Amino acid sequence: MSESKFQKNNNEIIIRKKEKLNLNILKTPLKQCRIIQKNLVYIIGLSQEIISKEKELRNFEYFGQYGKIIKLVINKNKIYYNNELNEPSYSCYITYSNETESSLAIIALENSIIDNHLIKASYGTTKYCSNFLKNSICMNKDCVYLHSIADSCDILSRDEMNKNKNIFEYQLLMAIHLS
Repeated sequence: MSESKFQKNNNEIIIRKKEKLNLNILKTPLKQCRIIQKNLVYIIGLSQEIISKEKELRNFEYFGQYGKIIKLVINKNKIYYNNELNEPSYSCYITYSNETESSLAIIALENSIIDNHLIKASYGTTKYCSNFLKNSICMNKDCVYLHSIADSCDILSRDEMNKNKNIFEYQLLMAIHLS
């Protein structure tokens, strides 16, 4: 199949899938949406000591006990401060091999205390690839963004995420349901 026919077929599929989306989501431009990735865990509240053990965090003693870790990324650029301890806290993203493993991690880690730091855990989110939004082929083989329309129940607008103070509690319930 030629690339133009492939692109045309792809565009038709995209249009049909977009038409099926929830009407509320259609009111929000797709470039402003965040999509819940159910195999990705977002953790905040990690101490400086814990993040210094980056290689060990994949082991069973830490996050490896919940399942096979595909990728672990510590965000050292954004620092949070715990009011009680007045110590820096960090965040990380962990990609597990499946939804059940990430759900177990969220259930176990949410509101736990590690190294005197309160840990918050939720599903991570991603966004749509800019190439996908332009109906072009993404040439980045390591692209971490979505290249297809997500299930409408997994799509959140930025406003919904910012306004939802109970996002961790909601996602904990979702994790319990999926486990």
